[in-house]
Amino acid sequence: LTPYQLNSTYTLPKLLWLHRHRPEVMARARKILWPKDYLRFRLTGESCTDLTDAAGGALLDWETKTWAEAWPGLVGLDANALPAIQPATASGGSIRPQVAGILGLNPDVQVVVGMGDVAALFGAAPPKAGRLTYSMGSSSQMATRLAADQVAKDPLDRIYIYPFGPYPMLGGVSSTTGSSLVWVCEKLGPGLDFEALVAQALEIEPGSDGLCFIPYLAGERSPHWSDEIRAGFYGLQLAHDHPHLVRAVMEGVAYSLRHLLDVYEEMGVPVDEIAMAGGGTTARGWPQIMADVCQRDVMIYAGQETVTRVLYALCQAHPGHQTFDEGLLHTFGKPDIIRSRHDLGPIYDGGYQRYRSFARFAKEQADNSSNLFAEGL
Repeated sequence: LTPYQLNSTYTLPKLLWLHRHRPEVMARARKILWPKDYLRFRLTGESCTDLTDAAGGALLDWETKTWAEAWPGLVGLDANALPAIQPATASGGSIRPQVAGILGLNPDVQVVVGMGDVAALFGAAPPKAGRLTYSMGSSSQMATRLAADQVAKDPLDRIYIYPFGPYPMLGGVSSTTGSSLVWVCEKLGPGLDFEALVAQALEIEPGSDGLCFIPYLAGERSPHWSDEIRAGFYGLQLAHDHPHLVRAVMEGVAYSLRHLLDVYEEMGVPVDEIAMAGGGTTARGWPQIMADVCQRDVMIYAGQETVTRVLYALCQAHPGHQTFDEGLLHTFGKPDIIRSRHDLGPIYDGGYQRYRSFARFAKEQADNSSNLFAEGL
């Protein structure tokens, strides 16, 4: 399934599960639509998708940019159930008259095809060589723009070139970043105020008094691509309390990003600065921890508001008013800049080494689990 590194987050494995355990559902399926495509179908009555969701479903042939013909049959799906693939800037149809009446819209309005959640990367910051865009929600996406003719191949397939947007990007996905902070606050401090817990965590000295956390609560994608890898705390002592745990989670997520920055360096694609966006930017102190752990300045252009910028650019490009790049760049102002504190570098260097050692151990255990499972089959 080159170039995919599959795990259970993709559509294809989910369809395989349905095929094995709910075959009657697959037998009834007439069309596969992703969330934006289903909403557009309800508005216009037309079924289609774009390359970003087709690729995100692991049903696309990356070379031909068409549906991979063999995969539907493997999961008991009729090939006709796959919708037409259209450019993100194309028209997905006019609003149906009855819908236009309910919503009070002009029935001549066109609905653009749009793109999947990778839009959060394109709308997070203006693209620039040496700038990594890091969109942090429950999970996180990260990528940097490549030149059209630039080739970057990770021999270990930890990150990959993503070719389906307006320009090629090199990046990957972390599975549980923002959700790790929510988890530690909700599960280990039930009934306590989230903001208060984060504020208490920020009073703990950098390094969390030697406590380390790896954020693999739902397995991990980049750089490990393993459903079996697990999260954990290392270095717990009697002296540690809840604020230490919360701060360790915030630092652990930052270490996971630093790990990927090391991968970029190994590939000869250096990253000089980070443009952070998404819900993670609203967690008090977290952008500063990111800057300090990664020893790079963090710039915030968009905060949580990223995707509507992309939608604006797509709507400008559809009738030819502007190119996508022109429309997108028009939406950005000057960023907020969080400077990295270089005096904290030695403290976080030690914490990062503990993180990498603990992550290697987790990966070894996951590999052993996978091997035992395969032998059992």
